[in-house]
Amino acid sequence: MDLDRIQNMYYIGIGGIGMSALANYFNGKGLEVAGYDLVSSEITASLESSNVSITYIDAVDQIPSSFLDKDQTLIVYSVAVPKDNAIFNYFIENGYNIMKRSEVLGQVCNAADTTIAVAGTHGKTTTTSMIAHMLNHAGIDCTAFLGGVMQNGESNLRKGITDSIVVVEADEYDRSFLTINPTVAIITSMDHDHIDVYKDRGELESAFNQFANQTKSGGEIIVKEGVSLDVNTGVHQQCYSVNSSCKINASNIRIQENGYLFDFSGSKEDIANIQLNIGGKHNVENAVAAIAAVQNLNLNKEQITESIATFGGVKRRFEYHIKTANIIYIDDYAHHPEELKAFISSVRDLYPTKKLTGIFQPHLYSRTRDLMDDFVLSLELLDEMILLDIYPARELPIEGITSEAIAEKVNVAEKSVLSKEALIIAMKENEYEVVMTIGAGNIAALVESIKNVLQLKLNK
Repeated sequence: MDLDRIQNMYYIGIGGIGMSALANYFNGKGLEVAGYDLVSSEITASLESSNVSITYIDAVDQIPSSFLDKDQTLIVYSVAVPKDNAIFNYFIENGYNIMKRSEVLGQVCNAADTTIAVAGTHGKTTTTSMIAHMLNHAGIDCTAFLGGVMQNGESNLRKGITDSIVVVEADEYDRSFLTINPTVAIITSMDHDHIDVYKDRGELESAFNQFANQTKSGGEIIVKEGVSLDVNTGVHQQCYSVNSSCKINASNIRIQENGYLFDFSGSKEDIANIQLNIGGKHNVENAVAAIAAVQNLNLNKEQITESIATFGGVKRRFEYHIKTANIIYIDDYAHHPEELKAFISSVRDLYPTKKLTGIFQPHLYSRTRDLMDDFVLSLELLDEMILLDIYPARELPIEGITSEAIAEKVNVAEKSVLSKEALIIAMKENEYEVVMTIGAGNIAALVESIKNVLQLKLNK
């Protein structure tokens, strides 16, 4: 569909992280933008402050009259929208132009001169944000669509002027990334996930291979060590790692108070003593991929070093809320066993003598069922484990798949399964050294309450 002739865009599921970035982007282009979401949030409030009309009532009479012109209106929907949504069905039944979010995003990306697309079952949000921040810091105009809210700029969208360069988080869920033909493709990981979309690992790998093979001729693929791809000729492929087994790597990694110092070796230029002021050794690895990508756009070592040092991270990715000598509180979005392992291990590296308490909310019944044993191994890295009930998202319960079932298997001396209300009561009664909230569900809504409880302990 020709987006240039569209004047109105209506987003169903506008509060989603990917949907809201697109809505914000087209609102900035001067289109009339409106939408529906089930609940209000900081994201929807931000859109509303930019004159985007949003309803939280699923009723046809809530659609603004200006959106009834079919020829000039495009309906954009999230795959998370339920099939019985009344507004969605009205647009379908009345023959409106309707596109998935990924299809619209693909058109924007493929119209750019250069598209840097970051894919992977984990690591992609931080890597994408690092690239966008480095280009912005170096004064290079780019538009960036992010899967999280970047601390630098407090947004999931970086608005460019010309859209000549687009940086995008390429999501593998629902095979969304297959709408993008990147100039530079990064693949950070390829662990089996999204079991509701990919029936087995082979299907997942096939989709990632298709994404990689959509890289434009003469382009570049930057892939994490251990990820095996079958890529057509005409594209330059390089691996990266946090050791010297790949040409693009980090070495001499040292822990410092605010993060890490490391040396970068690349195919174009080596850089010593890069300072990364966020936690997590996996973020050093993300930085290696990001640096390799921007070197394709000729950023020099001074620009790279300065921009990495000023990168503030992404909300809910190793995000500190309290950092004192007595109590540490970190919140993270980790929801796959490999992400849990990387996150908890990084916290252990930073605080080897302190007791680690992890509050984890499993995400999806199917993921919990199929990766149960892997979750158990990752959670056993904790000193104390507190589980919340499984966050269902789009799924119905599966018999026998519960947080209690996980707890029975986990070999940790201190473990419990608590409701959100019981958690806050327990936290008031007990003492903690390092607290971590972990998960991709609605556990984020507890962050302020937990922070307040811990702050009161500090003030005693």
